[in-house]
Amino acid sequence: MKSTFIQPSQLDDNGKPLKYKQLLLPSGTLSLLAGLTPAHIEVEIVNDYIDDINYDDNVDLIALTSLTLQAPRAYQIATEFRKRKVPVIMGGIHATALPEEVSQYADSVFIGEAEGLWEQVVLDFEKTRKLEKMYKPDHYPDLQKLTIPRFDLSERDKCIKALNAKSPAIPIACTRGCPFKCDYCSVTRFFGATFRTKPIDNILAEIEASGADDFFFIDDNMIGNPKFAEQLFKELIPLKKRWFTQFSTTALKHPHLVELAGEAGCHEVMLGIESINPKNLASVNKKFNNPDDYQELFKLLKQNKISPHVMVMFGFDEDDVSLIHKTVDFFMESEVNFMRIFFLTPFFGTKIYDVLEKEGRITERDWSKYDANHVIIKPKKMTAEEMTEAVWKAYDKFYSAGNVLKRLWKFRSFYSKNDYKGSFLDDVLFQFHFNRSIKKRKDPWSGL
Repeated sequence: MKSTFIQPSQLDDNGKPLKYKQLLLPSGTLSLLAGLTPAHIEVEIVNDYIDDINYDDNVDLIALTSLTLQAPRAYQIATEFRKRKVPVIMGGIHATALPEEVSQYADSVFIGEAEGLWEQVVLDFEKTRKLEKMYKPDHYPDLQKLTIPRFDLSERDKCIKALNAKSPAIPIACTRGCPFKCDYCSVTRFFGATFRTKPIDNILAEIEASGADDFFFIDDNMIGNPKFAEQLFKELIPLKKRWFTQFSTTALKHPHLVELAGEAGCHEVMLGIESINPKNLASVNKKFNNPDDYQELFKLLKQNKISPHVMVMFGFDEDDVSLIHKTVDFFMESEVNFMRIFFLTPFFGTKIYDVLEKEGRITERDWSKYDANHVIIKPKKMTAEEMTEAVWKAYDKFYSAGNVLKRLWKFRSFYSKNDYKGSFLDDVLFQFHFNRSIKKRKDPWSGL
């Protein structure tokens, strides 16, 4: 029996699949699914962003996993295989949020996380050649069991590589769930409101099996469980690996964890800043972010050899064009190397979706545009066009050639203390790539 796991691409504004020459990261989900599949079953991984799909391949089962923005393309792929009488099962966050919709395009829908149930689905299909309409675990999976992803199938050779790394960054998850329950976030709905952790020995086994020296710990908040984070960071120190991840701004309350992270090889942290306006933060249940503390947090990270990468969002009710300009100026004066901008996106099943739907402010139903790079709501204090234009101007200002050079010069002491050649040259290349992408009004954080 042969099963093919497919990561769908996203349809662009012309309805065509996006294609890239290189990816920023391989798919951790597909590698994990392949690792969960019984060893005697032949497995293939196809990433639609860079691979061509062979619809006439001799395959017994197609498994698709997609985010909301990838759903329309996933439906196209599923339709083509089903025309050829090849069974299709679809899972992922979008399938979990909207299983009835997904069931119109797939023979079967997998709801929730894969561990503990996927293995049985495959074995049952092998025997009967039949799929149930829906599969749903009756509880969150036990993360105590060791599962080594199929890193050998991850297509890492098609991903970009940092100059001072031996291999492209490999995604690894150490935790799942989040207790914060921010109104716009789908993490709590999908992974739950409690913080679940893998055994640290299992994480170390995954790292060793990957054969890589550069990692992205894809956890939504790596320090969500401070005791767990402290133990993990201590175990990572002797490995001398290089990695980046995501922290919440609560890292400021745990300076010893930031120090340990730096010692353990963390070189970059992405921070969900969202807004510099406290009213915006309060409106989406993110009051634990305090704009008055941002600068101190950035300095703490820099002092520990960690580059701050801020993520901000526009479309909140207090946002207007002037706040967008004020925000970019704020971060240009901060100890920040990178800034990423999102438009507020109401994903189905989140509280913000319910609020905006009730107010009649959701303007777009094409899931391909639910990528946080399109304005799909009616802002309160500006038009969608005004917000779009202001964001591109903000991006253009932050990543203009002059400001990139000023930033690199400003942080020269940071680079000189932290593997100057590798980190500095990587940042030069990335920031000027962003400069070129923004001039074309293209998402600078997509594949290359």
